[in-house]
Amino acid sequence: MPGGSPSTCLYIPPWLEDRVVYYNAFEGDPKTAQVNRIAADTIVTRGVLTPGLAGNGLQDPTPTNSAGPVSLRSPALSPHRPLTLSLWWRLDAPMAAETCFHLLTLRGGRGMVANFVRGKGEWCALTEPRYVFQVVYYEGIPDINGIWHGDAWVEPAVWHHTAMVFSHAAEVTVYWDAVLRSHYAIKGRPFNLGDGGTLEVGPNWLFQPMTLDDLMVVDRALSAGEIAAYVLAVQRLRQVEFPVLGH
Repeated sequence: MPGGSPSTCLYIPPWLEDRVVYYNAFEGDPKTAQVNRIAADTIVTRGVLTPGLAGNGLQDPTPTNSAGPVSLRSPALSPHRPLTLSLWWRLDAPMAAETCFHLLTLRGGRGMVANFVRGKGEWCALTEPRYVFQVVYYEGIPDINGIWHGDAWVEPAVWHHTAMVFSHAAEVTVYWDAVLRSHYAIKGRPFNLGDGGTLEVGPNWLFQPMTLDDLMVVDRALSAGEIAAYVLAVQRLRQVEFPVLGH
């Protein structure tokens, strides 16, 4: 059911509270979000609760060939209106040249907007893990397969943040740790209602042991400065170990 107050979530800055429509800190039952104003169905297919960013996180330690461990379903998850998808994550094992892992995919019909890492292999003749951004399979929108935005080496046990921002029904911007990684202006046609609806989160068949935390949906296209301010606020709270939420 819709509900929950962002003001009770201490890792949501006060200036952001009125625009947060979904927030899951994986405290208690991971299927029960602390904020769910969009009546999103939260599907959790696997994972174990483990010490996370603050309190618990959801760890996915076992390889799988299925979808990610967490999915959200709601008509409000549509790229035809301003939207920001936000996730904190850490890798729980060192990377190798062949390492792959998935972060966020927004699906609607056959189409999808995806951010993941693909390692060395036959796919695109990669020689190391690369940051990948895709907009594919939408009727009327030319496919984008972006593998030109740098390597994706990260150290294990370090928390990182990813934000995927939709604006003007035609632009998608992705930030890692508040640093711009990709920006695309969609060609052909704007996004329509129905071009979203399902958000897939975390490792799928592109697997690396990973822990997820503080999954958040904002009903506004956050600016680069706002994302940087949010990331800095969370990092500072974590540095002082505030609050203690379940350790």
